[in-house]
Amino acid sequence: MFTVGSLHVSLEIWGAVFCAIAALCVYFSYFSSKQEKRFLLGLMVYGGLLLINDAMAWYYRGAPGETAAFWVRVANWMTFFLTDIILAVSTAYIHFKVYGRKAFNRSNWLFNISMIVATLDIIFLILSLYMKWYFYIDENNFYHRSYLSFMTPLCALTVLALNFTTLIKGRKNISHRMFVCMSLCLILPVIASIYQYFHYGASYANIALIISLINLFINVMAEQGQTLTDETEHLNNMKMELLISQIGPHFVYNTLGTIKHLCHTDPKQAEEIVDDFSSYLRGNLDSFTSNRLVPFADEVQHIQAYLAIEKIRFGERVNPVYDIQSSDFMIPSLTMQPLVENAVSHGLCAREEGGTVTIRSRKEEHAYIIEIIDDGVGFDPHTVKENPEHMYIGIKNVTERIQSMCGGSLKVDSVIGRGTVITITIPRKEGEKTDENSSGR
Repeated sequence: MFTVGSLHVSLEIWGAVFCAIAALCVYFSYFSSKQEKRFLLGLMVYGGLLLINDAMAWYYRGAPGETAAFWVRVANWMTFFLTDIILAVSTAYIHFKVYGRKAFNRSNWLFNISMIVATLDIIFLILSLYMKWYFYIDENNFYHRSYLSFMTPLCALTVLALNFTTLIKGRKNISHRMFVCMSLCLILPVIASIYQYFHYGASYANIALIISLINLFINVMAEQGQTLTDETEHLNNMKMELLISQIGPHFVYNTLGTIKHLCHTDPKQAEEIVDDFSSYLRGNLDSFTSNRLVPFADEVQHIQAYLAIEKIRFGERVNPVYDIQSSDFMIPSLTMQPLVENAVSHGLCAREEGGTVTIRSRKEEHAYIIEIIDDGVGFDPHTVKENPEHMYIGIKNVTERIQSMCGGSLKVDSVIGRGTVITITIPRKEGEKTDENSSGR
């Protein structure tokens, strides 16, 4: 027989299934912020659990037997408890969306008050297990409100009002789309909770929760899709800038001039430099057509081609040294080339006697370390930030690409008159198996 209870159970089971599917989508999707991913995943998981527990409370309501008596008590208590958990997670998520990581500073009184209210309600709810402040179950396994049953709705309304205040204050920090989405996610439960309190007999608040979670999921996933598109376009633009800056006309003209000269004086060496030059150009062009990571060994081969050309051009002024202790890992293409070219052009060749550039790699417990070391003239690292059009512009692009594509980092240490050390750190993946290789040229 069709009843209000069976309708609630059906709706809430459907809502729990949606939350499970949404949680899987979030878990396996790319998010630019891991913290946001955790918050959204938590909302979907806790929302699904709340709906399952409320469905069980409706299913066992008034049913005979000890099993029904047990589950109707547990499910009702868990529904109250998960409501507070969702309030806490949604509060953290809204503050994070609006203010980022600084939202959790002690000075953020709106966040602190919201969390205190949710925590106090959980404490009262635990005490209610013994005091029956919130609800009680009669001998026929029917749920009844108690004299403090208004506490959870009151706490929820308080937290939602504080969150809406946060949203209004920080609306300039988020897109109009997300502002409207989050406003609806706050307003719908408020209206439903007030109506449910005065019209006892249906879980309108949980129906509003289902609608809010669907709304939030659709809008956040759409936003993440747009963010991914923007990041991909940004990476492509950086690669284009990097490619244009690295295939510089002066280097090409000088190399062609060297080849022309060698054709008359040393044809065999001219043939070798043509091979190296073609390998160098091919590496640059291939890197632009692919957004994927490339083997470190390929990057080393690309650098070897470049340094072989410079060695022929400058003779003893450019002395490359390779200390490759580990090469079985992946890095963004064109990671090392701009750094090595800077080391040669603005480090070694700025000294009359030249110097040595060392390419070193090793494997550590949690990361692969790449070092590019030169004993050239050195520079002031602050000039990189102060002069964006300076000769070291490639460092900024390489740093951003390492961070966005593999979570790595780049560190520059330089002393004027002594040289420069650039250290690239590439995190290792859990369970990653690598082989130790040593090679040199």
